[in-house]
Amino acid sequence: MAIREAFNQIKRYQRNSFWAASGLYEYIQIFVISNGTHTKYYSNTTRNQHIKESGDDGSRKSKKTSNSFEFTNYWADANNRVIADLADFTKTFFAKHAILNILTRYCVFTSEDLLLVMRPYQIAATERILNRIQISTNYKKNCTVEAGGYIWHTTVREKR
Repeated sequence: MAIREAFNQIKRYQRNSFWAASGLYEYIQIFVISNGTHTKYYSNTTRNQHIKESGDDGSRKSKKTSNSFEFTNYWADANNRVIADLADFTKTFFAKHAILNILTRYCVFTSEDLLLVMRPYQIAATERILNRIQISTNYKKNCTVEAGGYIWHTTVREKR
């Protein structure tokens, strides 16, 4: 089974399940999809936004939105090595501190108030920034050249 089918299955459940407009899917923050070999995650946007993006008649608009498959992400380690296997994904992504940090630190809102989960390289960059701040604070290097640094970040979405 292709991993895209797992994504489409969740979309069908959100759309067609009993009490779809006021059910469990509105309270889920992150979805994980897998076919055993390939595992990805993505954020759940609010139900109202989902309805807006799908159109009033439920048909799909051609514009790519946060409810599209292109917004799913592979999990990766700090060196950006993809962790796609379900067992390895589960051990790292659902580790107590990892999932807690993802839910509390690495979910962000867009300017349109849509919830997105950061990509692994964004999480790694953020952790490095926070680590640099903590070290410079602990060694009382604030406001010095040694405490400085920069992050260069760009995102280019490729077609998959």
